[in-house]
Parts: sequence; structure tokens; C-alpha cells
Amino acid sequence: MNKTDHHQRNKTREQKQSHLSPALVMLLACAAGLSVANVYYAQPLLDLIAQDFKLDYSWAGLVVSLTQVGSISALIFIVPLGDLLPRKSLMLFQSIILCLALISLVFSDHIFTLLLSMLIVGMLGTAMTQGLIVYASVLAAADERGKIVGTVQAGVLIGILLSRVLSGSLADWFGWQGVYIFSVLCMSMISVFLWKYLAVIRIEKDPIQQSTYSQMIFSLFEQLFKNRVLQIRGVLAFIIFVNLNLFWNALVFPLSVQPFEYSHSLIGFLGIIGAIGAVMAIRVGGLADRGYAQRVTQYAFLLLIGAWVILTSLYFSIWIFILAIILFDVAIQSVHVINQSLIFQADIRLHGRLVGAYMLFYALGSAVGSLLATTLYGHWGWYAVCAAGVLLSVVGYLFWLFTEKYLIQFQMKQHASSV
Repeated sequence: MNKTDHHQRNKTREQKQSHLSPALVMLLACAAGLSVANVYYAQPLLDLIAQDFKLDYSWAGLVVSLTQVGSISALIFIVPLGDLLPRKSLMLFQSIILCLALISLVFSDHIFTLLLSMLIVGMLGTAMTQGLIVYASVLAAADERGKIVGTVQAGVLIGILLSRVLSGSLADWFGWQGVYIFSVLCMSMISVFLWKYLAVIRIEKDPIQQSTYSQMIFSLFEQLFKNRVLQIRGVLAFIIFVNLNLFWNALVFPLSVQPFEYSHSLIGFLGIIGAIGAVMAIRVGGLADRGYAQRVTQYAFLLLIGAWVILTSLYFSIWIFILAIILFDVAIQSVHVINQSLIFQADIRLHGRLVGAYMLFYALGSAVGSLLATTLYGHWGWYAVCAAGVLLSVVGYLFWLFTEKYLIQFQMKQHASSV
């Protein structure tokens, strides 16, 4: 079979993909949000965990670090398995192991058990989340893939933003173990729904180019080095996630001291405000499906620059500041959804590896943003954080401007080859 016939076969297969019902898309979005929340629940709980295990705060910080190590490991070693094994069965198996790890966490009575459980929770929470996004992208019809991925991705961002609020509130009433008991119940329920409602979906298997696990992992890194769209959109992802973590990690410092002196619960409430921005950006994927990916990216970065400027109003008007938070999250989520919409235009058999490779940029950006937040605020205060955000966003805009022509030419060639 020559390359043209192979491409036509892939195109025909995509055209035959089932349209996902709105209810099933919402199930995938909820499942993704609850899965990713497991990776972030621990952040507001460090003081309680430290007290229970009689740890100093440097050891308690290892809890979050191991969760992030688990996330990165999952992106490289677990998420690509979706391109090799039946995705539904893989996700159900992962959800069962995740529930067992959460139960182990609840009953941990030794630091080693705690840390090992956190590592596994980080791995499988991430694997489940990205597996659900890939599942949605593979099952979606090609002309609505961006819209559906955008909806599921909105669930992910809402899960991240609300996880800290939910975690802190539950811990106030039921202790830190209560947070993970709640998570076990949620993940068990979601597993039942996925087992019941995803079982009716059948994905056509292509016998060509069967790969081993080692070849699959090698292919992930091959995509990083050879896939120009992934490289370009990965850099943009790195920039927006530096921005995201720079803002949310620095925000707690000025709001917890004078003149605000807000409680942690009230600060966490701002995560709900951010979730509004994520919901508002859901329709962005549909714009990508209609060919407006580059324009949306341009406007999103301009909006991000403007949002950072408005965020300097923190000490002047909290209401203007809240509006800026919404604009900020709309901009971040818009670029993220467009990024995934574009990289998912590749052969659906590569989607697991592509999302694993793409999210490595997210992990790196998150780490850099967290480090910048504490450093900049500690030395120069809130205005330095905002100045860095503006600078990063301008760099992102200029990088998009520099690479725009290549991506347009790539999309034109891809469209011509599909005709």
C-alpha cells in the first residue's frame, strides 16, 4: 500500500468516527476534571500531612514533588500506551489502580507508604486525564474534534482550579484523609459510568505499523524532534503554563497579608472565578475546526498581555482584578485548546504519544512558573510578577508571529494532500 492510499484510508476511517453525544462529552469532561484533581489535592494539605506524620515542611514538600514526578513519568511511559492497547480497557484498569492508591493513601501510617501512594496517584491521575482527552479526540469526527477536545480540556482546567478549593474545604471538616475518601468515591462512580457508557463505542483498528512498547516510547521522542507543529505549539504551551503557574502561585502571597489578609478559603474562591474563564473558552475549539486557529492564538496572546496589565490593579480595585482573572484564564485556555486541536490533526494512531509529548512542555512550564513566582514576589513584589507576565506574553506573541507562516503553509499542504 503506497503512502497516498494509506493516507486516504486514514482519512476515510476518521470520517467514519462516531459523533460523540453531548452527554458522553460531558461525562468525559467530568471524568477528566476529577482525575486531574487528584494530582493537586495535596497542595493545600501539606501542613496537615506534616502534623500527622511529624514532618518538617521540607519533607512535606516532597509529597507534592513526588506527585509531579509521577505526572511526568506518566506522560512518557503510560499515556503512549493508549496507542498500543485498547483505550477503554486501559483507562478502566488505570482507574482501578488509582482507587487502590487513594485507599492506600487514606490508611497510610508510614512516610514510605504515603510517598509511594502519592507517586502512584500522580502517575495515574495524569494518565487517566490525558487518556480521556485522547479518547475524546479519537472518537470525535474530524470536523468537530477541536470543539470536543476544548470541552474536555475545560473540564481539566476546572478540575485543577477547583481542586484546591474543594481540598481545603473538605479538610476543614473531615481532615486530609477525608479529601481522598471523597476522591475514592468519585473515581469509583466515574469508573462505573465509563465502563457502562464507553463500552458501546468501537474504534476501528489498523493492522499496519504495529509497534512494541519500546518502539512506542521511542516514537514519542521522535515526535518531539521531528514534528514541527508539536514543537511550535509545545513552546507556546510552555509559555502559557509558565504564565498560569506564575500567577496562581504568586497570588496567595499578597492576598494573605495586609491590606487584604484574606483566609485561604477566600483565596481559594478565586479558583472558582478562574473556572468561569475556562468555561467561557469552551467554544474556542469550534473556531479551530473552522480554520481560525491562528487568529484565535493571536487574539489570545494580546488578551493575555492586557490581562497582566490589568492585574496590576490588585491594590486599587479587587473587582477590576477579578475581571482580569477571568480574562487571564480565557486567554490561557484558548491557546491550550488551539494547541491540542492542531496537534490532533495528525493520524489518530499517534494521539497518545502526541499528547504525552505536548504535556511535557506543560510540566516544564509549570515548574518554571512556580519557581519564578516565589523568586520574583520574594525579591520585588507583585508588580515584578506582573511585569514578568507581560514580558513572557509578549515573547509568546512574537514567537507566534514568527512561526505563523510555517503553520499556515503546513495546514495548506495537509489540506492539499487530503484532497
